[in-house]
Amino acid sequence: MKYKRSYAGEITGIIIVIVLVIMLIVRIQSPNSSGGNHSDSLEQLEYERKEASLNESPMTIEKAKYFFGSDFAPENETPEEEQKRLQAFVETYNKQLESEQASIRREKESEQEILNQNNEYVGPILIGAGIIVTILGVSAYKKAHEPAAFAISDDKIDVKPSVFQDINQIDLTNIKQIEYEIRTSYSKNSKRIYRMLYFKGKKGNTLGEIDLDELADADFNSIYKEISKRAPHIEWIFPE
Repeated sequence: MKYKRSYAGEITGIIIVIVLVIMLIVRIQSPNSSGGNHSDSLEQLEYERKEASLNESPMTIEKAKYFFGSDFAPENETPEEEQKRLQAFVETYNKQLESEQASIRREKESEQEILNQNNEYVGPILIGAGIIVTILGVSAYKKAHEPAAFAISDDKIDVKPSVFQDINQIDLTNIKQIEYEIRTSYSKNSKRIYRMLYFKGKKGNTLGEIDLDELADADFNSIYKEISKRAPHIEWIFPE
């Protein structure tokens, strides 16, 4: 009976890191994005209005006369008065247009500066994520290609507590007790249950240990039956 070490945690970690990096980069690249369709439509309309304003050419006497000619003229207006009225309108309109265009350009420059500053964080984020993914990938590869982390044979038990530790071969005749312990570890936002097997010698010393939750498809009942069949002298200590 052999059990290889599970690397599901590493695969899950890689997926989480990739998803978080994508979300973070999208957020950095679109700092003003909104989640609502209505807000998106309003932002699109405002963007189109500003672009139209930037591309608008200055008002001229001819255009002013076409749009605001005789229909808007005071009664009995002379040609000289019309020219003066239209000229005043053109000057006022063009000043407002220049002011608005300058404001839009400053706003676009400010947004571009913020985007450039945010882009400076993309490189370190990708490097950090790459390092984490590489570490998780190497760990998963080692677990997938390493020998069984827990193996039961006729005369011994092979225990490999971690990826970076050597295999500990324990003779069944040297094991007096096997303690099965279930304990719960709490952190701020999570809870983890450990299912531990402790192999104890004739003097009560611990010969080895293994976390069943780190093994792929490890079933305590099957392990208990297999060891009991091969070494009936071993005393089992179960959780209270």
